[in-house]
Amino acid sequence: MILPLSNPTSKTEAEPEDILEWTRGCAIVATGSPFPPVTRGDWTHVIGQANNAFCFPGIGLAALVAEAREITDEMFLSAAEALAGTVSQARLEEGALYPNQSELRVASRVVAIAVARAARDGGVGRNLCDDEIESAVDAMMWEPRYLPYEPA
Repeated sequence: MILPLSNPTSKTEAEPEDILEWTRGCAIVATGSPFPPVTRGDWTHVIGQANNAFCFPGIGLAALVAEAREITDEMFLSAAEALAGTVSQARLEEGALYPNQSELRVASRVVAIAVARAARDGGVGRNLCDDEIESAVDAMMWEPRYLPYEPA
């Protein structure tokens, strides 16, 4: 597994295409900025973007829902495990380590629920039952709604 995480793209430690060449296609690659898929032989490797936007919105939302007094290592571990669970089998088979960026909202919800449970279970958050956590996360998620533009 090779994770060149520098951002922006111009600062990356290694290009995914080079990594896959050097490892004869055996590396699992995720980067800190977006890269297109790399085709090597008959296989196309999807290069996932290891972006903190997949975890931190859910962690922050969970901290608010749980009224967490601190963010523990267990809460971060729960976030990572929950995020891993959102990666579809199809994405895994393509070599991707992260869900598609279009699934960011779904991933944030899953992460928030898991982290709020970890806060509760770790004694640093409110004692909410699982159903209460899910409905509280849903109620606190921001939904962009744009009013129609009416010229003056």
